[in-house]
Amino acid sequence: MDEEEDDDMFAAVDMDNLSPNINSHVPAEPIIEEPVPVEPIIEEPVPVEAIIEEPVPVE
Repeated sequence: MDEEEDDDMFAAVDMDNLSPNINSHVPAEPIIEEPVPVEPIIEEPVPVEAIIEEPVPVE
């Protein structure tokens, strides 16, 4: 393949105008902020297990 053919492959892409036209077809939607329900944080008492030291039998 010649370099001239290689250049023709990319001739259809206009790199200078590529980025401004990406979002041009997307209609601008208004951003509606919905109130986020805040759940109350209920602190449940954590049961504390008593540490019972068992006597270790001495052999």
